[in-house]
Formats: sequence, C-alpha cells, structure tokens
Amino acid sequence: MAEEILVSPNLWDLEFQPVTIPYTDPNGVRREHTIDLRQTFLSGRQRLVFVRNRNSLKKPFVQAELECIRASARRELGHQLIVADGDSYSKARRDNLRRMHRLIAFQPDRIAVRAMDLEPSRLFQSCLRLNARKKLGGDCSAVISHDSRIWRVQ
Repeated sequence: MAEEILVSPNLWDLEFQPVTIPYTDPNGVRREHTIDLRQTFLSGRQRLVFVRNRNSLKKPFVQAELECIRASARRELGHQLIVADGDSYSKARRDNLRRMHRLIAFQPDRIAVRAMDLEPSRLFQSCLRLNARKKLGGDCSAVISHDSRIWRVQ
C-alpha cells in the first residue's frame, strides 16, 4: 500500500508508524495502538491509515476495537482514519507499484513520449511514470510489461 501512496501526485509526505493512540478497548482495558501510516497531502489534509489483513478485519472484536481507536484519535493527529485491507494487493500489483515508485523517486522525469525514436526501455519507463501520475491507465492487477494495454486518462 505504501508504494501506491508514494506514487500519488497529491502526496506531500508519508510517515510510517507516526503516532500511538491511547484508547480503551471494548472490555474497558486501556491500550495503545500505533498507526501504520499517515499521509499528508499537498492541501495540508492528513489521513491516518490502519492496515490489517482481510481475515483480521472480519473479526467483530477487531471492528469494535477499531471503533474505539477511531473515537480516541485526536483531530490534530489526522483529519481522517481509514482502514486498508493489506490482502487486496496482489503480487503483480505490488510489483507494478514498486517499479513505478522507483522510477518516480530515483530517476529524473524526462518524459518525451512524442519522440518515437526513443529506445523501448526508456519509453516503457516513461509510460510507468505517467501511469503512476494517473496520466495513463493500465491494469495494475496484472504485471505491466512492454506488451500491456495502456490508455490515456482524461
């Protein structure tokens, strides 16, 4: 999930385990929960992300505990608390997002798609960067390769 957040064009900052929220669980026991991620957007809005696997999220106690955490989260820690299912990212999707993030973060953005004399590997990397920035679309649930179908996002 972090790679998907990192390729977002609206992201200003991403923090890993940024805050611990004290809360009282459904049985009345005082506990603490460390938030997995905090996104800060260019607008200044912040979002806390609670990540769990699908089976855990289905458990009634986890849902009740999550509501207690949500109720205890102070507004200055984040404007919103969302829940992310860690199992919703297939291996192909994770690999695509990892490659997109690497291209955006560690290679300068020299996108020249109009120049058709580019070598295929440079053109492919440019397409991945554009996909990460939501300028091109592609099926991120399948491995994106040189032969993948992509489309222009309006």
